Amino acid sequence: PEGLWLDSDLQACVAQACQSAGQPAARLDLLLDERVVAARPDDIAVQLQAVRETGARVTLVGLTRGAGSLSWLARLPLTAVRVDAARVHDLPLRETAHVLVRALVQLAAEHRQLVWAEAATTPSQRRALRDAGVVWAHAGASSPSDEGPGAERAVAAPAAALARRSTATLA
Repeated sequence: PEGLWLDSDLQACVAQACQSAGQPAARLDLLLDERVVAARPDDIAVQLQAVRETGARVTLVGLTRGAGSLSWLARLPLTAVRVDAARVHDLPLRETAHVLVRALVQLAAEHRQLVWAEAATTPSQRRALRDAGVVWAHAGASSPSDEGPGAERAVAAPAAALARRSTATLA
């Protein structure tokens, strides 16, 4: 929820949740919707920095502003960016979707951020993601930390090193 990111001490919430669960913050993946960032980007940047200091990971999701979405990668201390289902669906069908995902991958790599995709259900989608340089894709997971059966990873060596995860290869 937007209020969690904007109106609370998210660093303290993360620390408390991790302590209650008996897990280190490094095991936590927080998903941040781009609409929340767009509402108050400077406030979000401060919150993100504090959350990242706990060791938690933050993934930006809901990229709907096209090229405008790419600017968040340079401005925010993100761990990863998710290519959402609608964009994955369009990849084999529209060259513009492929161009946007390639640009996303290149910019994310400059900032040592992982790019992963959700809802990659067909071989043509997985092939298009691999060709664009996406590191990790899954048919339905909400985070690359869900490495159960079906987790898949492209064979992009630099990005794989960033991910530091052991998953299967995209076919």
